Amino acid sequence: MNHKIILFKKYSKILFELAKIITAMPICIPIIFVLRLIKPIIHIRLRMIHTGELGHFVLDSGILLSEFILKGNKNKIKDWYWLGASEKWLWSSGKENYKYGEISNYKFKELVERVFYVRWWVKYLYVANNIIPGGNQHTGKTLREIQSSRDINGALYKTKELKEAYFKFTEEEHAEAKKYLKDIGLNERDKFVCLVVRDDAYKEKFLPAKKWSYHSYRDSDIDTYSLAVTALAERGYWVFRMGKLVSKPFNCKNPKVIDYAWSNEKSELLDIWLSAHCEFCIDTGTGPGAVSYVFRKPILIINNLPSSCWDTFSHTIICPKNLRWKKNKKHLSLKEYLEHDYYHSEKYEKNGIEIINLEATEIKEAVLEMEKRTTGRWEEKPEDKKMQEKVWKLYKNLSKYQGFIHPETKISTVFLRSKPNWVD
Repeated sequence: MNHKIILFKKYSKILFELAKIITAMPICIPIIFVLRLIKPIIHIRLRMIHTGELGHFVLDSGILLSEFILKGNKNKIKDWYWLGASEKWLWSSGKENYKYGEISNYKFKELVERVFYVRWWVKYLYVANNIIPGGNQHTGKTLREIQSSRDINGALYKTKELKEAYFKFTEEEHAEAKKYLKDIGLNERDKFVCLVVRDDAYKEKFLPAKKWSYHSYRDSDIDTYSLAVTALAERGYWVFRMGKLVSKPFNCKNPKVIDYAWSNEKSELLDIWLSAHCEFCIDTGTGPGAVSYVFRKPILIINNLPSSCWDTFSHTIICPKNLRWKKNKKHLSLKEYLEHDYYHSEKYEKNGIEIINLEATEIKEAVLEMEKRTTGRWEEKPEDKKMQEKVWKLYKNLSKYQGFIHPETKISTVFLRSKPNWVD
């Protein structure tokens, strides 16, 4: 798209939004005065749920729901929400596919609207409240702003046995998803796993105005997962390769491995439903993987960096990428992983660190460990338990972003056995 056209679209959106705000103010300002007057009786707070990126949308919503349930009768604040991405995020896209910047998944939007009070006009009340001095008690920040969409208080874990803490699908939605499974060959008793492997395709298409090469350290080659998912298929599992947009098809020939991300049968319902009902998820650290978090599914986080942001608040087994010093080819220790915890590919390069993706055999071993753990067949040796204790003692002391750590979260034992001096 021509650069001038992109700029025109950006500023047209800005001007259109300003016009809507100005038009809404004569109605919204009197309502704000009413909300402040009734505060002693009912305290209304205005908040946004970030929807532009699926991971933040899902995690923020799931954590908010769990926290609300935990408060129970103590919850004296009534939150009103609007859904949308921050203007800074939206205006960076410059794409004609504007709806993808606004709502990352419309089916999940429906699920959220079933449990929260969500109205589009709350956004304009929020603006009016900020215009009038003294309105801080009537606004709330997004969870992305407060805690980077991380469950630092363990709300998801504390509510895992409560039905009301889960987003609900309708009977019609369940029936539609099950029909899809039946049509491709699954029966009611078949187990399936979701595989989400990050590449640069999604953001390069929907956010082309920004250079995403600095994020390349997070990417993986889907073909290196073929050995692992074939092993799962041989054990009776079906595997769905997930993703809204991916760079290439998955060349795995096993009939039980479904390249759903490259399929014409994709839908926003199935994007959510499959991740919500899988036996476990294999994820490289992506937005779609967050769906399994809020539906309390076990997750293998594999080929993932940076280390201080591993999602330890959920039931996760973590098998990170290998980091190695260029000079002496020595692998970094856990302490060095955390000290060199970068969010830009070039920073690893500048500090003399090689990022080495896991080999196909390493991925397979980690995946089979996950499968054995979820079925109760994994055997942990005494020395494995001691290693885990050392890992988490060091990790809690050095990691900058962790709060709650799920009791089932572990570093892959396969990974630790291959690096016996990793914690020393």
